[in-house]
Amino acid sequence: MMEENTEVAHYENPELMEPEAILTGDELVDAAAEKILDIFRDKLSSAMFEVGTLIFEQFFDGDIEKARIKESTKGESFNKLIEHFETYYSGKSPSRTWLYNSLKLIVVEHDMKGVQTYVQLPQSYKVALLRLKDLKLKKMLSDEASSGRFHARDLSDRISEVVNSTRTIDDAGKNIHRLLNQPKELLKRTSDEILPDETLKNYTEKKLISLKDILEEKIKLSEDVINTHKKLLERYNGVKVKANSAVILPKIISNKKKAK
Repeated sequence: MMEENTEVAHYENPELMEPEAILTGDELVDAAAEKILDIFRDKLSSAMFEVGTLIFEQFFDGDIEKARIKESTKGESFNKLIEHFETYYSGKSPSRTWLYNSLKLIVVEHDMKGVQTYVQLPQSYKVALLRLKDLKLKKMLSDEASSGRFHARDLSDRISEVVNSTRTIDDAGKNIHRLLNQPKELLKRTSDEILPDETLKNYTEKKLISLKDILEEKIKLSEDVINTHKKLLERYNGVKVKANSAVILPKIISNKKKAK
């Protein structure tokens, strides 16, 4: 005997459901604008990916490393394509930057293919992430986006936040290099003031190795200067002794003559 299926299908009585809020005025405009922008971004992003794929295949023969450095396998054909648009379709075609970004999108897609959270992102998210050069930052925001920490409309603000934070770190790094080339300013600060822990913890291994190499070069130059000045000091003292002798000797001779 078959068991009776006692599971009740979920059903919502339309008469009992809360009616969808009817938007008017500014609320209506804001909501419609957001939807239109989402549609526009999605369509434009899909177009960018399609164009990038076409350029990648036809002008770089699917060679990712050639595409990365924009070295077309067809000579100057890619540049000619851009010039063609600028000459014959100015103002009516994709810009030079847009075309470059479409190719960049394909390169990043290749570099991030092992990051599942990135792979699953909508194309509009991937286009927005082109502003970030560091793949680790792209992965970080991909993880955040996939976890639902922010909506599509918030992504641009989050990227700007990360870019500004990175710029602050870079500025701090530039400040260190500036100080290393200004000995007088350098002597006014302690090591902790020159390279704060907050700056240090944000340095990548590559930047730390670069800084270490620069410091070793500065130390070597300083040691060479010190050794040179030691030798100069020896010469100065030698000449001083000789000069003193030249001054004292006539006095001794004069005194001896007077004594006679």
